[in-house]
Amino acid sequence: QFGAVLDMVLDRSSTAALHVVAAVQNPEYAAPLVFMVGLDVSSHFMQMYASLVEGRGSHKNVDRDEWALLRAYYSNRILLFVICFAAETFFVVATVLHLGGPLVELRN
Repeated sequence: QFGAVLDMVLDRSSTAALHVVAAVQNPEYAAPLVFMVGLDVSSHFMQMYASLVEGRGSHKNVDRDEWALLRAYYSNRILLFVICFAAETFFVVATVLHLGGPLVELRN
């Protein structure tokens, strides 16, 4: 259980850091990015807390009566990977585009 909580905390911390970098680079999007950090942290905290209270082995173990989107996200490892990969790739691409350089000449 400690490892699962630690994994979730580290994931949320890295995602929050990416959001902060994006907000610093793009101040006009700071409010929505801060909102997304709050939503990300609070939703994962609630899911983790509920799974620990219910005695589930992992916050990724979702019952059949859970919300369909949540069930699809946690039960389909391919979907989970694609969504996480796309989110992280978005922040990497946004940072590269902001920093400029030879890779970004297509933007102009």
